[in-house]
Amino acid sequence: MTLPAPILHKTPRGLITIRPAVEQDDAQLGVLRKEALTDAPTAFGADLSYTAPFESGYWVDKIRKDTEAGSGLVIVAALAMPNSDGETPPAETLVGMTGIYRNMGAKSRHSGGIWGVYVQPDFRGQHLVDDMMALCLVWAKALGLRMVKLAVASDNAAALRVYMRHGFRVYGVEPAAIHYDGVDVDLVLMTKWI
Repeated sequence: MTLPAPILHKTPRGLITIRPAVEQDDAQLGVLRKEALTDAPTAFGADLSYTAPFESGYWVDKIRKDTEAGSGLVIVAALAMPNSDGETPPAETLVGMTGIYRNMGAKSRHSGGIWGVYVQPDFRGQHLVDDMMALCLVWAKALGLRMVKLAVASDNAAALRVYMRHGFRVYGVEPAAIHYDGVDVDLVLMTKWI
């Protein structure tokens, strides 16, 4: 399957490429995922006790397996860091990520889900999530998915607005889906037909 084409996104901090993750992103993805779970612990069902996503090689294996099976895709927001010589290709720093998966059961292959949406605080409010969501939906449509679901913490109004802009609609609420540091967090369940 052909991967979705990258999207170039100009920001005040520089040019950001929204693109499918590659194996060379392994170390940065581990750092970014750890940052996400630390920065917003109630936004994710995963937590820091599950250390595999931070270990070297985890993302390489995930990217390979997902690509081979057509079962998922990780999207990153990569900030170009120009080199002083101006000749070598710029290095990239990952400032955001998300993923999409396809259900692999015979009766559920028509659907999938978006997971792990995160953008570093300094890059929020610049619509990077819009472009990451767009690439996820391009991938889903290319695979013939008819429906994509996601869950978002009920107190995350900014994320709810982004998802609604992309046509996701609420179909339910899972009460106390996350319990962290003595606090229960409801998850708003959303779906989009594509």
